[in-house]
Amino acid sequence: MRSDRKKLTLFSLFLPIFLETVLKNLMSTVNVYVLSALSDDSVAAVGVATQIFNLGNTVFSVCVNGAVVVICQTLGARKEEDAVAASATALYLIAGFGVIFGGIFFLFAPCLISLMQVEEALQAESTVYLRILSLSGVFLAITTALSGIVRSYGKPRYGLYVSVFVNVLNAIGGCLVVFRPFPLPVSGSAGVAWMRVISEVCAMALMVLLFMRLKLADHWRRFLRPSLSMVKPILHIALPAGVETLSYNLSQTVTTAILATLGAAAISSKIYVQNIVHYVYLLGMALSSAAGILIGHSVGAGDYKEAIRINRKSLRITVCSNGTLSLVAMLFRYQLLGLFTDDPAILAQASAVMLLDIFVEIGRGVNHVEQSSLRAVSDVRVPMVISLVTPWCCSILFSWVLGVQLGMGLTGCWIAFGMEELIRCVLLMRRWNSRIWLRKLERGREGGD
Repeated sequence: MRSDRKKLTLFSLFLPIFLETVLKNLMSTVNVYVLSALSDDSVAAVGVATQIFNLGNTVFSVCVNGAVVVICQTLGARKEEDAVAASATALYLIAGFGVIFGGIFFLFAPCLISLMQVEEALQAESTVYLRILSLSGVFLAITTALSGIVRSYGKPRYGLYVSVFVNVLNAIGGCLVVFRPFPLPVSGSAGVAWMRVISEVCAMALMVLLFMRLKLADHWRRFLRPSLSMVKPILHIALPAGVETLSYNLSQTVTTAILATLGAAAISSKIYVQNIVHYVYLLGMALSSAAGILIGHSVGAGDYKEAIRINRKSLRITVCSNGTLSLVAMLFRYQLLGLFTDDPAILAQASAVMLLDIFVEIGRGVNHVEQSSLRAVSDVRVPMVISLVTPWCCSILFSWVLGVQLGMGLTGCWIAFGMEELIRCVLLMRRWNSRIWLRKLERGREGGD
């Protein structure tokens, strides 16, 4: 299938990606909301298990990002066969990671939960939830891979269709398990986990059917055997991106472990706030993904001025949207938090950090755009170092100093998050504006000629 770059626009890519991202996030929010009807302790237990599982999901996502860059650049250069080969290789690679991480989470769930410093009363519930959720790893990996491939070919709406389907299925299943209008063989948080697994299986089946509409089936023989020559360019992008993303998510996991020493209320507060602010930065995150696709097509075609223009436009929109939405979330923080809990201790901790989050989201928006742009032009090593160092030198270190040692609790952690995002955004902007990536691309193009 041929993808015509001229038919792709920032908005045409952004809207389906944004809606898909919102719906993916909504699945976790719905599960938190449903479980909050059981108890805040169940939310804390499940939140810790989900944080661990998301480390595997992060690996799938960054591998897809590496594949998307390669596919977009080859499509921009009109190398159709290379794009198909990259698609097939990415599918096998990510499915393999799904099996590996699913097995690790299932076998070592008790150890992983214990490392998170979870209260003893919550450890059994967290372990069961993580083990059940791990069974969905390979299905989620395949869905993620296919979603990235169809997005590269200018069909992001396919991912949107799957997200709508899986969210409806997951929400219905969760409500049936918790509110029990009729007897079911599963219950509680374990039942919610089983419904998530069933939803992921059905989502993969639907994604496969939609994928076949791309007419990549004409090249079905290429999907029977991955191209080893495509592993290196995919991993060249995916490994540094994976290191930086894993570093960030691992730092968040360690921060959760630090908060666990302050009690379940602190963990629940963090989870509730994160579920709200996710919707603040989703618009900018989706826009950065759309911009990355267009920049990848542009540099593949040698149109570097267009790549720079797309970056600037995306940056302006993202900063404005993140700043505005985080301000709205802060103004309505009590109403939003009230959807999840009425515990005074949790409300006090959670509402206190919503004002600080405005600065966090502005920095985060810049980081999303610049990371996606640099990845799309194959400049990944320096951003990897930046993203590897800043979480540990800011988030972890100052979460412990401010949150625990100075007794500032969740507020101290959010100050640390803000420090990290703002320092990282300054460094990434300097890297993009240096145009080092442009000189490398031009030398590579001259060498290829």
